[in-house]
Amino acid sequence: MVTLYEGRGPAQRRTLSDILLPRVFAQTAKVLFSTAAMCNISAPIDANGTGTLNIGSSSCAATACATGPGNAFNVTINFNLPKGADGLFSRADGRSFVADNETRQFSDVGWDFANVDYAAGRAQMVVRAYRTARPEATNDSLSATITGTFKDGGAFTGTAHVKLTCP
Repeated sequence: MVTLYEGRGPAQRRTLSDILLPRVFAQTAKVLFSTAAMCNISAPIDANGTGTLNIGSSSCAATACATGPGNAFNVTINFNLPKGADGLFSRADGRSFVADNETRQFSDVGWDFANVDYAAGRAQMVVRAYRTARPEATNDSLSATITGTFKDGGAFTGTAHVKLTCP
């Protein structure tokens, strides 16, 4: 039993089967991340959406660890779509995004989805990023949120935090 308080008056007891949830909450599947890659290196992303790329050991370390937009590089985040997924929200929509603020050591220049295969349930987010020169920046992760839709109109989401390390 669940006790619901609906406006003024006494609480009403109802069973969970009496409560109808919007379609958005009907499916609880989420994006499952697999790996992050750049240049000649890749690293796993765990079940919590966290991974670490040691970009200092990559073939493009000189560029990737330097600061400024002129030293941008690509990070590819590979992920698995939940069963029944049939759409991804684009950058223009704003529901899929790469977080950026003054605490981040890396900023994105842009991103896009690539190699999206709904039948196989796989896709990639390619993030063009650079190392900032922000003295107050303490967060060394790219945080990418991916949101999409199911055939029945429901939605799914997932966030990856890829730590980028430089010497």
